[in-house]
Amino acid sequence: MPTIRLCCFGMFIFTLSSTGTTWAQVEIAHIRFNNRWSITTDNYKATVAADGCLTNLKIDGEEFFAPKVGISRGSYFFANNKPLAITGVIHKGNRLTAENSHVSIQYQFDNDHMTWTLMNKSDVPTVFVIVLAKEVTVCQDPRGSFYIAPTGAKHKWSRTTWYRGESQMSVSGNDTTWGPWSKNHQVIEVSLAKQEPRTLTIHPGKVSKNVKAKLKLAKTFKTKNKTPKTPAVEDKPGTKPGTNPPAPAPVPKPDPIRQKREAAAKRSLDLAMKIAAKDKIKGYFRLQNVAKQFRGTKAANVAAQMATELKEDPKTGRAIRQTINERDAVDLMKFAKQYIAAKQYDKAYDALTKITRNFRTTRVAAEAAKLRNEIRDKRKKSN
Repeated sequence: MPTIRLCCFGMFIFTLSSTGTTWAQVEIAHIRFNNRWSITTDNYKATVAADGCLTNLKIDGEEFFAPKVGISRGSYFFANNKPLAITGVIHKGNRLTAENSHVSIQYQFDNDHMTWTLMNKSDVPTVFVIVLAKEVTVCQDPRGSFYIAPTGAKHKWSRTTWYRGESQMSVSGNDTTWGPWSKNHQVIEVSLAKQEPRTLTIHPGKVSKNVKAKLKLAKTFKTKNKTPKTPAVEDKPGTKPGTNPPAPAPVPKPDPIRQKREAAAKRSLDLAMKIAAKDKIKGYFRLQNVAKQFRGTKAANVAAQMATELKEDPKTGRAIRQTINERDAVDLMKFAKQYIAAKQYDKAYDALTKITRNFRTTRVAAEAAKLRNEIRDKRKKSN
């Protein structure tokens, strides 16, 4: 529903915000007077600015991003020693999309999580960073160990959980995390090679009772961080505090075998997307094959995400589930006929029963019921 806020001053009335859209449990409102987007769900509140940067993320009232520290925009692309501005945010359903000739980003907002799809469209390595608020003081690594933030070292963690007060934020899909930057801020970094897509997933939540006890220990015993510390990332001499951007991670040396596999995965993904544009059902199964065949590649992650989106669509999802049921029922029917040919009627009867009970809406259900009745009649005659 549209969100309207009015402010009275003397005899004048000013409209501060106007259009909005409610998508399931996600409300996305466009605030016209400063051209930003406000996203509200049961679990978090976020703000996307006119330049396409998601500047603020509040979880249960606790701010996790730091948009006004030096050049920081909270979360943003970084290249040529400055943040990349993206104009023209497009709103469709529960998604906001922004792009320029260099990069693009799509935010998908769900009630309990966000999915960000990043794309470096250029031939220049590009960095995407998230600068965390200084009040985010504890980090949990993929193995479950806790660290005081800033962590004082660069870690190759692609999945982390960050804590502030009684709120937490889990991030997956990045390359590294490091800090401090600008004295006491942690940075989450994604290094995008040329023409590389990437998916980030962010899950907000509340801290459980078990984790609260561990957080107290982590804050009490700061020596919990056993990782050898590297010198903190400081501002360059002669510059104003906080004006230095996060230093991009070194670009790894290319691996020819991995590059070939990534290229093959990208070709398969492009073909699957063309098929999905014409037939969503066939496209879904082709995307699933890409995700399985090229597991571990960037294209496989994109294919898995697209397949999930297709399956979550109400109309397409029903058709996909029906197709899966048809395939399973046909496979069971093949086994049943093989059992009948081998005169293993008990196994055939069980297979046919599964078809009639679990796949009653499929095309082979009627044939299965008929064969099952014939086997049952044979049993009665033999008895």
